[in-house]
Amino acid sequence: MPPSRRRAALNACGVAVLVLGLAAAGLVYGGGQKTAAAAPANGEWRDGSLSTEESKAGTRDVEMYYGQLGMFALGLRDKVAELGQSGPLAVIIAALATVVAAGCFQAARRAG
Repeated sequence: MPPSRRRAALNACGVAVLVLGLAAAGLVYGGGQKTAAAAPANGEWRDGSLSTEESKAGTRDVEMYYGQLGMFALGLRDKVAELGQSGPLAVIIAALATVVAAGCFQAARRAG
């Protein structure tokens, strides 16, 4: 691959990573704000019953239909919810996207 094409491809990759990362950070932040507004004040369900994820039957159904990946996704969602506000997570996503994009731009600079 000629250096000019490699440089263009790395620059395009950097722009794509930066745009997608910032968009993902915005979605995480916005989604966290909506979730925080919809949650009850004391952190419990409104009717006092268990959620689907907290019951054994619900956990079994998720594992049966979606496998271990579904259970991993539920666990990851719970860990993200434990972070509290979505602001810190959005900042981490934006920072990682910026670092990766900067790496792509630096590699493009060195390619030419």
